Amino acid sequence: MMVSCDFPTFFHFKHSPMYTCLQQRPDYSGFLCRAAAPNTIAPAAPTAYAEAEARKQERTAVRLGLPSKGRMADETLTLLKNCQLGVRQVNPRQYVADIPQLSNMEVWFQRPKDIVRKLQSGDLDLGIVGLDTVCEYGQGNEDLVLVHDELEYGDCRLSIAIPMYGIFENINSLEDLAKMPQWTEERPLRITTGFTYLGTKFTEDKGLKHVSFSTADGALEAAPAMGISDAIMDLVGSGTTLRENNLKEIKDGVVLESQAVLVGSKKSLTQRDGVLDITHEILERLEAHLRASGQYTVTANMKGSNADEVAERILGQASLSGLQGPTISPVYTNSNGKVKVDYYAIVICVPRKALYDSVKQLRLIGGSGVLVSPLTYIFEEETPKWKALLKKLGIRHSIKGMASLAFAPFFSPSIPRGFRSGLLVAGVRPVVCTFRCGGARKVDRWPVVRAVDFPDSFFEDEDEDEDEDEVEERDPFPIAAASIAELEDKEMPPCPPGLRQYETMAVLRPDMSEDERIKLTERYEELLITGGGMYVEVFNRGVIPLAYTIKKKDKDGESNEYFDGIYLLFSYFTKPASILPLETRLKIDDDVIRSSTFHIRKRKYD
Repeated sequence: MMVSCDFPTFFHFKHSPMYTCLQQRPDYSGFLCRAAAPNTIAPAAPTAYAEAEARKQERTAVRLGLPSKGRMADETLTLLKNCQLGVRQVNPRQYVADIPQLSNMEVWFQRPKDIVRKLQSGDLDLGIVGLDTVCEYGQGNEDLVLVHDELEYGDCRLSIAIPMYGIFENINSLEDLAKMPQWTEERPLRITTGFTYLGTKFTEDKGLKHVSFSTADGALEAAPAMGISDAIMDLVGSGTTLRENNLKEIKDGVVLESQAVLVGSKKSLTQRDGVLDITHEILERLEAHLRASGQYTVTANMKGSNADEVAERILGQASLSGLQGPTISPVYTNSNGKVKVDYYAIVICVPRKALYDSVKQLRLIGGSGVLVSPLTYIFEEETPKWKALLKKLGIRHSIKGMASLAFAPFFSPSIPRGFRSGLLVAGVRPVVCTFRCGGARKVDRWPVVRAVDFPDSFFEDEDEDEDEDEVEERDPFPIAAASIAELEDKEMPPCPPGLRQYETMAVLRPDMSEDERIKLTERYEELLITGGGMYVEVFNRGVIPLAYTIKKKDKDGESNEYFDGIYLLFSYFTKPASILPLETRLKIDDDVIRSSTFHIRKRKYD
């Protein structure tokens, strides 16, 4: 079926695959268009989607989304510039730029809500937007991770505001508003807002009934006066605009306190090469700059007999303690050809609001030649926000200069006793490794890992001064090829009639003694054999840190918290009816932290 329609020339007609422009009408300068059948492009949709997904996977550059316009955009660029991460934009009309200090980084200027959406779709890896935008358009998506939640600009609050006049004149709280008899199912409280998701969630959590929301993007303050709504829910800074439009905030009506935040895609941070390393550097710079904001370095000379005496005088003044304490060093002078120490130099950090009082106190106790200079950066030994991010991602420990470490153990009888294998991530470079006595042997690459903690002694046998590349390439424990081949060539016996092959992984208390572990192993071996099991084998993987803390109550009702456990793998043949008694026993056993049983359909050792 073809449909023809005429368009006057003053219409701006955009070409689309759905339409074909046929000819210009000479009689009144119009255009005759014909709509093509929709099914002419439908078959290409899956192909286009697959190509888009493939491009996402092929992309190697790390993408940072920034607001494209407005006050938030200006303040974001200023913050990055102050952190020595200036954005280089060749043409202000272009939506893509870069940061020269961060190689392989693309900056994309987008609307704030589009930044959140593209983080969820995988088109962006990191973004800076307001927390309100993250909450409204992210809607609790677990893939969105707050990398830094206090960038200290863009402060505002999402709040409910009502008119100062009429039936609202004596209404001053959310409770008063909810109790007004005017609101019924037929005539609900009408709220105009651009935050329908947060608004609905807020009213439901507060138990408000008979509320309806209408959507608007701008000039919300005019809605009550025009009779469009009874109240508004909007972002409020100083509140001046509300007052000028005869509106007021109410007690308990604040939905969300918001400011600029750095948000990331959890999938990108854990799976895309380079994202975690770049995020680490950005966090280091942001934290150092924000910590130094409003701080000043005060330097002065003070006469004294020794450093301890000067330190006592300074520490006697509360405002002169600095971040961790004053730095005191001798000042060497030349007196008649002899080097003497009569003065000591004092360096402390003080906040701007206490600057004058600190200088005054320092002069009162003998300080002279006082110099004051603003601080640019204060770098911590380890950035707190970085530690918090690793915990959110499940990568909860750093080891000897590595940006981060994650390890996902896997179990196979092809690994000799005393060795551990798994997926190791040093920074964001996943490799399949086999470990023994603190060594690592690179075997292959792998894209996804499950992260767990390691004790500080994990690499205790390594040379402290070794480079990471040397550790990665060398083979600290040559494994006999014959031994590996012997294990890999091992053939499992044929499955007896009426039985099936199973594997049970049991995680035991880490504080169990060797005798206790052996007795527990024998106890479950006996249980399996009694239930008709055959060819029972047990593989002890030793103590391995858990990916997350596990809490378990014992028979006395006491809750115990475990951070690691002894991993035992049981391999056997048995009747399906024997699995339930086994799992029940494991579940109530105080010595077993966690267990799981799997049916093995076909066992392979290659």
